[in-house]
Formats: sequence, structure tokens, C-alpha cells
Amino acid sequence: MLVSGNIGGTCNGGNPTQVYKYAHDVGLVHSSCEQYVAHNLESAFSAIDICKDCVPPAPAAGEDGQENCFAVTPNQMYYIDNYYSVRGEANMKAAL
Repeated sequence: MLVSGNIGGTCNGGNPTQVYKYAHDVGLVHSSCEQYVAHNLESAFSAIDICKDCVPPAPAAGEDGQENCFAVTPNQMYYIDNYYSVRGEANMKAAL
């Protein structure tokens, strides 16, 4: 499933509850599949943003090397059964 926007927020802040919703509804890939991007995405996710693999050669300094990468289908998706939000000190203590 491809989605638009930044799940749970951006580099400028966010809401972790949306990440839990995504893990429940869509699922997460293994960390070896999803590559970390240190900037806000400018458009909707595509298949390569969900899971990719890259082949040599390694990119030169200052290059991203994405021309050597391609989308792959994840072998395993991870889901959570339930999620909820807790607000307030007393409610947080009770949840723990």
C-alpha cells in the first residue's frame, strides 16, 4: 500500500500515535529494508520508499547513489495488535 505524506510527522516534529496507527493498519518493514532518509519527503511514498536494495558501486562523496537502487517486495511485514493514547500523569501511571 502506498501512502502520502509523512507518517507521524516530519523532521520538524510529529505525533507518534500516527506511527502506531500505520503499524496497525499498513504494517512496518524490517529495518534492513527501509532506508533512513534525513529530510522531509516532498511527495507521496512510492514502492522504492517502502523497501529498496542497492548495488555497487558505492556513491562518490556528495552523491546519493540512488541510481543504483531499486524497489523490492518486503519479505516480512510487522504489525501491532492495538494502540491507544494516554493523556495526563494519573492516566499514564495507571497505564503502566
